[in-house]
Amino acid sequence: MPVHGFNHFNLRAPQPLLDRIRDFYVDVLGMKAGWRPPFPFPGYWLYLEEHAILHLVEAP
Repeated sequence: MPVHGFNHFNLRAPQPLLDRIRDFYVDVLGMKAGWRPPFPFPGYWLYLEEHAILHLVEAP
């Protein structure tokens, strides 16, 4: 199920869910996990083509 449009979202979730959420967007929607600045908290940046579209970060 390819994604054709998305415009910069940030999702927060508890640490145990971050990998599962990443896997859904990568495996089901075809996004790619990519470069993310070295922030002092866990998270992922997911890309469509060369654009960082979705940021996943740990909820406090």
